[in-house]
Formats: sequence, structure tokens, C-alpha cells
Amino acid sequence: MSAPDRLKETPATDISTLIGIGKPGVWAILGLFVAGQIAFTLTTLDAVESPWPSLLALVVVAVAALPLALPHSDPFPLRWSSWILLATLVATALISWQLSDEGTIGREAWHHGANTWLLFFLALRGRPGVAWLGFLGMTAVTEVWALDVGRGAFEPLTMLQTHAGILLVGTLFARALRRASARINSLNLRSIDLAAAAATADAEQEIRQERVAELAEVATPLLGRISRSVMVSDDDRLDYLLAEATLRDSVRARGLHLPEIIKATTAARKRGVEVTLLDDRGGGLPTEAAMRLLTDRITEYLRHVDEGRLTIRLAPPGREVAASLVVESRGQSRRIDLNEAGMTIDSSSPG
Repeated sequence: MSAPDRLKETPATDISTLIGIGKPGVWAILGLFVAGQIAFTLTTLDAVESPWPSLLALVVVAVAALPLALPHSDPFPLRWSSWILLATLVATALISWQLSDEGTIGREAWHHGANTWLLFFLALRGRPGVAWLGFLGMTAVTEVWALDVGRGAFEPLTMLQTHAGILLVGTLFARALRRASARINSLNLRSIDLAAAAATADAEQEIRQERVAELAEVATPLLGRISRSVMVSDDDRLDYLLAEATLRDSVRARGLHLPEIIKATTAARKRGVEVTLLDDRGGGLPTEAAMRLLTDRITEYLRHVDEGRLTIRLAPPGREVAASLVVESRGQSRRIDLNEAGMTIDSSSPG
């Protein structure tokens, strides 16, 4: 699995995650932001020509701030970004022509700071280009107002230079946070890979220990007999052959290497039945119930066949026939095919 695929399966870290977008703290900050703009608006109504444009601009800015607190993966949706961009232009146009034509302008131009903070968080959420476009738009509207009322072309630059610095800090901060989130995601992928490698190693070690235990269970008693015996009897040779066959089954028919089948297979071979176990599936049937039914059928045939040949095969996955049993005895042949539920789907009579 590639790194992007693994990252899709894990919670990705982005700037919105790092700054806690959607959490109570962000909503508290939003509340403080709106409360601050309300305070600036109400305390400066006597410094503007008409209160209504300022109040309307307050509503526009407050509504535009709401989406910035909503959870969404970065980058911020372009449609929402466009609404915030439009809101900064509308608020600037509403308030600018209500400001005094002469003298120093103070907090009655609160919209500059409010718009800048909207654009600041827009840059943080992956839209720095749109944020700077909004700032240029706000600057352009302010420039038109300044020229219209006779304040001069340099007045807007004086008014907005501090706000430009704030937005620049936000842009640089967003870049630093993006690098931090990329490093976090890289570390997450590395930890996932390390955990997967450790799990694989543990599984392989467990399999090896299981195989060693199986080998010891089958071979150790026989090796002890060999070391103690001077002569090898026919019974000893039979036991050695049965042990070799059992070990061979554990390799080429792992899906059928179950205690009941091992016991029944060994007993059938002692009676002279030629038993062949094959696993082309790489494991048992999909469900425990189906595997139990298959085990019962196999052991039943192994118990009742006294001569001839019995071949049990697990077919590759995805086929209609999941397992088959072929019995050849006394000149007759019978095949039983089972589906993945362990149920018979085909039976052929002696041929």
C-alpha cells in the first residue's frame, strides 16, 4: 500500500486540526471577535455620518466570520472563501464613505482590523492567495474613497500598513504550520509502517514457533526411539513414514492441518489408504461453521474408507467449488464438491 493510501486510512493532520477548528475554544475566540467588533461599532457611531452602514457592515463581518470556525479539511472551500472576500469589500465600501473627510480617523475604521483578521484566518486555512486578493481589494476601495474625499493617494497606505503586516505574519505562520503538519503526517506514516512491520514480525515469529512445536510433537518421540533402538522394525518404519506424511501435509495442505483431520488421516493411512491432502486456497473456508462441516465430511470418509485412494483438495478462492473430495475404492470413484458454505453442490456416481 502506498503512502497516500495509508494516509487516507488515518486521520490526516492539517492546519485546521492544529489550531483546533470546530472545538469550543475556537467558538469562544469567534465570540470575542464579534463582541469586539460590536463594541467598536457602538462606541464610534457618533464619529460617522450615518450609523446604519456601520451596523450593516457589522452584520456582514459577523456572518462572514462564522464559516471560518466550521470544521473542514484544508484548503478552505473556495466558495466560502469567495463569500469572505466579498464581505471584506462590502464592509469596506459601506463604512469608508461614512468616515470624516478631514482629521484623524480612529476606531470608526474598525472594519480594516476586522477584515484583516478574517483574511488572516483565511490564509491560515489554506487560502493565502484569496486572502491577499481580499486585502488588495480592501486597499483599492479605501484608495478610491481617499481620492474621492480629497485625502490623497497615500492616506490608505498609512491606514493599512499595520494590517498588511498582520496578514503577512498570518501567511508566514500558515506556511510554518503546513510544514509542521506535513512532518506530523510523515511521522504518523512512519509509526504506522513500524507498527505494521512489528505486527508482521510477531506474526511470523508466532508461526515459526507454532511450526516448531508441531515438528517437535511429531518428530521428537520418533527421534527418541531412533536413538534408543539398535534395530528398526517394520512398525518403526511405518511410524516414520506416517510422521513424514503428516509433516508433508502441514506444508502443502495447511488449511486442512486440523487435529481431527490429522488423527483420521493417520488412522486411514495405517489401514493402507492412500490419502492426499492439497490446499490451493491458502487457508480454510470463510466461516467456522463451513469449516466444521467440511472437517466432519472429511473425517467421516477417512473413517469409512478401508482401501484405495482419497484426495481432499481446497480449491482457490472465488470459484463455485471451494473444496472437493474424491474417493477411489473397489474400482469405483465418487467425487463430492462443496461450496464456501460447506454444502454439497455436485456429486458424481461411480464411473
